[in-house]
Amino acid sequence: MLDVETIGKYDSNFLSIVREIQKFCMTISSDDRLYENYTRRLNFSDSVAISTYRNENKLVGFSTVLYLSEYGNGVRILNRFYKDPKFRLKGFKVTDETKIMIDQQLSVAKNLNFDFAFMSRESNTNQFAMKHFAKQLDSNWNIMPNKYKVSNNSEQYIVVYPFNDTWQTSILLKESVR
Repeated sequence: MLDVETIGKYDSNFLSIVREIQKFCMTISSDDRLYENYTRRLNFSDSVAISTYRNENKLVGFSTVLYLSEYGNGVRILNRFYKDPKFRLKGFKVTDETKIMIDQQLSVAKNLNFDFAFMSRESNTNQFAMKHFAKQLDSNWNIMPNKYKVSNNSEQYIVVYPFNDTWQTSILLKESVR
């Protein structure tokens, strides 16, 4: 099993982890479907936390906890999620270490007093993948029925984890109109 660690933006190691991830991303194959997400479009300035996967202390994956004002009082977890292909499973199984990463990121978001966290996935198909992922996690996840605008140029299906009963009034994500 891989080691998982999540650190907040104000941790003294944050910048050194950012540099390590940037260096790691230079080794990602340009054939990767989401290569641009891990190179040109990788920006840590709006990240409130970073999680890493390590195998024998070697970085093999990462994701961030992203806050944008467009989200309202919420954050996107597993943002820019990447795991070295040698450590990926085929299919839609959520690995134990990914569950640990999700739990750590939820804990950071809750401790920072956000009202909710959400996950999304780039997909041109339906919301099957997000439903399947949510079923492998705890029952607090809300599967949203439509796509939402998660960035300037991307509408995605999302699942939302509320930290309180008022999360729906603080979500500012725009629902896709089709």
